[in-house]
Amino acid sequence: VRPEYSEYARHNRIQGMVTLDALVTEQGTVGSLGIRSGAFALIEAAYNAVTQWQYRPYLLNRQPVEWASEIQISFN
Repeated sequence: VRPEYSEYARHNRIQGMVTLDALVTEQGTVGSLGIRSGAFALIEAAYNAVTQWQYRPYLLNRQPVEWASEIQISFN
């Protein structure tokens, strides 16, 4: 899922980077998501998209594990 500009952000030509902290579960879904930085008008679009992302499970000793990731989304 790609983040979509809100009408407000598009109309006001707001650009920038949104940085989120994600905790990805053993199943590859985003279990929790925190906002680190970004323009307020862009954060909701980034947050809504990332919560729908699906990752391949990360394996450690052939066992799926939970892992943390910093996600940066550029709006321009």
